[in-house]
Amino acid sequence: MRKGMYERLLSDVDPNEWVKVGSRHHKHITGVQVKYNHNRWAWEIIGGAKCGLMYETKWVAQTEAVKGV
Repeated sequence: MRKGMYERLLSDVDPNEWVKVGSRHHKHITGVQVKYNHNRWAWEIIGGAKCGLMYETKWVAQTEAVKGV
């Protein structure tokens, strides 16, 4: 699925830095992970300074996860 114009303008997500490690589970080259939490219907950041925060969309969670890294 392609990103919309709004997502492209705001997103700093480099797809080359993220690896899919499971179903709805992605890992950044720095070790920070973003995983979909089915119980809360949100993307959760695992590791890093923003560990435990949740977002509605994957690209926002990935952008926030690597800010300041």
